[in-house]
Amino acid sequence: MINKFLLSKYASILPTKLLKKIIKKKRIYFVKTNRTNLPKENYPFKINRNELDFFFEKYKKRPLSKPISTFPKMRQLLKKTYKNKRFVFLDYGGQYIDNFLYLKKNFPKISYFYLDNKFNNKIIKKFVVEKKIQNFKVINNIYEMKNKRIDFLNFGSVLQYIHDYKKVLDFLKKNKPKHILISAITLFKGKSKFFISKQVNVWPQINYCYFFNKNYLNNLIEKHKYKKIFCKKNLTDKRINFSNIVDRENIFFQYSDIFYERKKFKNEKRF
Repeated sequence: MINKFLLSKYASILPTKLLKKIIKKKRIYFVKTNRTNLPKENYPFKINRNELDFFFEKYKKRPLSKPISTFPKMRQLLKKTYKNKRFVFLDYGGQYIDNFLYLKKNFPKISYFYLDNKFNNKIIKKFVVEKKIQNFKVINNIYEMKNKRIDFLNFGSVLQYIHDYKKVLDFLKKNKPKHILISAITLFKGKSKFFISKQVNVWPQINYCYFFNKNYLNNLIEKHKYKKIFCKKNLTDKRINFSNIVDRENIFFQYSDIFYERKKFKNEKRF
């Protein structure tokens, strides 16, 4: 009953405060829909300039502060993978700059590329110039990196919100990044390749996202000559819950992190 109500036009009529209270009490995060595509305007997140300034000043005073992250062990993973070598990091859906400031302190040789929506890209570009930040470049789309080297491609809770995710993943065939991390994404086992859910835990902001069949997503990536290093449960949100999703064909929903490595081939050319 609550699922049908949250999908209906009447949900927006109920007072926001009351509806948020109901959603929180019942721990409802997602409601399965019959949609076949994401809406054109999805995940309407806009960076707040005051918060951007806050993060920048915070890291000036406390440079070892950990960022808000969908993958808290990023430093350990990069340390194990690259040690003290130079590497190129593409942050797809980077949002605020705290992740860069933290990584830059721990990895002085990092070259960081940032990609988000048009509004956030514009804000970050201006901010980077004002603060004279080095080794940080904003790109407008992933295809700007077509003939450039990428060592680490980071999808931090973002792949499920990308309308043309297949096209983005096909980019792997040409660019061949060494490593790919997909964090905070919902996977399941079952007959469907994917379905679309309405995200309601941040009400009144409404997002729509893909839930992916674990094998389907894995095949999309491994066909580009990648091997899976790990796939494990993401623990950044201990309240996340899927019990309201009733699906006869699909089961075992899990908020997950997946890490891939490019297979090594003799004489293969990379950028």
